[in-house]
Amino acid sequence: MALAGRHASGWKARRERQRDATRDLPSASNCGPPMKFIALIEYDADKQKIDAAFPQHREYLRELLGDGRLLAAGPFTEHRGAVYVYEAESREQAEEWVKGDPFGAAGIVVKWQIHPLLYWSAKEMVGSK
Repeated sequence: MALAGRHASGWKARRERQRDATRDLPSASNCGPPMKFIALIEYDADKQKIDAAFPQHREYLRELLGDGRLLAAGPFTEHRGAVYVYEAESREQAEEWVKGDPFGAAGIVVKWQIHPLLYWSAKEMVGSK
C-alpha cells in the first residue's frame, strides 16, 4: 500500500510539472506559427479494404509531405493503425487532414487522437529551459 501511495504522489508531481511547463503554450485557436501535432490513427482490420485504398492513401500522404504539412508517418507493426506528425496552424487543421485521407473515405480509419507536441526532438528538449 505504501508503495502504491509513493508512486501515486510521484505521478501527481510529474503531472503538475508537465502542466506548469505547458501552461503558457499557445492554444489551438491562437497558436500563431505552425505547431507540431501527432495523430494516432486506428484502422479497421479489413486487409482487403486497406489494400484497395492504399494507392490513393499513399498519394495523399506524398502530397502532404511534399508541401510540408506531413513531417513523418508510419504504420504500426500489427497494421491496425499508424502515427502521423503534422505541422499545422491548429489541432482542427490537423484533424481535417486526417479526415481528408482516402483511408477515411474508405471506412478504414475508425478513430483517431490528435495531440500537440511540446518538443519535436530530444535535441530541442535538452536545449530548452
